[in-house]
Amino acid sequence: MFALGRVLGYEDTPTYLWPQRKDLKILEPCPRGPQAMFLRDKFDYYAPEFDAAKIKAGADPREFADLQNLAFADETFDLIITSDVFEHVREDLKGYQEVFRTLKKGGTFILTVPYDHQREQTIVRVAVEGDKDIFLMEPRYHGGGGSTLAYREYGRDLLEKLRAIGFAVGHAETAISRFQIQKSSMIIGQKLPYFDLDKLWLIAEAENLESAGPLLPFRLFVFLKYNLKSFAQLFRETKRKIAG
Repeated sequence: MFALGRVLGYEDTPTYLWPQRKDLKILEPCPRGPQAMFLRDKFDYYAPEFDAAKIKAGADPREFADLQNLAFADETFDLIITSDVFEHVREDLKGYQEVFRTLKKGGTFILTVPYDHQREQTIVRVAVEGDKDIFLMEPRYHGGGGSTLAYREYGRDLLEKLRAIGFAVGHAETAISRFQIQKSSMIIGQKLPYFDLDKLWLIAEAENLESAGPLLPFRLFVFLKYNLKSFAQLFRETKRKIAG
């Protein structure tokens, strides 16, 4: 929610004080926690669950949806959020392609999954062959009641997978102590040909800065602007260690 607020330009404003913008379409499959209540009040908010039988029976896609085959037109959403969902999607590539297809040009994809940036390749726990699930490891289940099968634990190759689809991608591993946000990984994709550091200032590690083109100096300025305090603190700590 902190990242979403920053993407929307609300700085550190508490969620309940965000302005109502019903023109802004947000998709968040399988949301959990109280934030869904705020988002539903503020935006045109789609929060479908996954239920294969109900989807097959023609249920309202606002209520039930499959990330692998979304029943929405191209370029429907301004923002798509998936919080610890994609590790459970059988064919995740199809899901990421659907996210890209249904995002508007310039739209933002906020993604969290079990992810290790030091790991080069994703660990596949369950291989998918047609309708069969082939267990390569002891099955692991997440979610309410521990009933949702985890197919994978992601590595850095996820970033390349998203870029290959067409996203400009940024990764951050950060903690925000003043809001009791513990260190965690976040991936943000934009349906743009470059990664917008001005809009997504919180990304500590912009993975495709090299594609920013002639706007690179400006984007570096923005990055430094929002991280100057951190650099200054690091400099002071280094100076104290040297002096000690």
